[in-house]
Amino acid sequence: METTAEQVIARYSGSDTPDVLLLDFNMPGLSGIDGLRAALRFTDGRPLGLLVADGAAEVADFAMAAGAHCVLPLDMPPLAFHAAISLLQVGQSFTIYDRSAIYERLERATTLSDREIQILRGICKGLQNKEIAHAFHIQEVTVKMHVRSIIRKLGARNRTHAAMLARDLAVV
Repeated sequence: METTAEQVIARYSGSDTPDVLLLDFNMPGLSGIDGLRAALRFTDGRPLGLLVADGAAEVADFAMAAGAHCVLPLDMPPLAFHAAISLLQVGQSFTIYDRSAIYERLERATTLSDREIQILRGICKGLQNKEIAHAFHIQEVTVKMHVRSIIRKLGARNRTHAAMLARDLAVV
């Protein structure tokens, strides 16, 4: 186990190279999708798994598209973690995430009103608040109020995150 990007790179440059790399999504020097892409350059085709503290389901599509072989939550039980590593070693690609968190978000999404869903569709189309207000013949301040409510109900960080969650949950 290495704790810095430099140590990881040195380990993969040496003769005792591991069969699998598990990379913390928030590792300083190799964080995020850019860190994943950088790590893929020195793994020489070996399986690379990404460990995610929160939101594995949200990160998974981007990580897998960028070249990760698997995405795992950091808080996995030891037996499940061992099984996941075994799958990774034989070349399987997969994502593991907390199903209850997804169900919780889906349940919150069902509390959206019809108007909030309409506004969320506008957000997903990339419309600004002013454009959404014009489309539904309402005031921009009303749209802002609905956007805040949507963000709260979905547990999103911002309107872009709300649109991503809506897409992932097939709400719109």
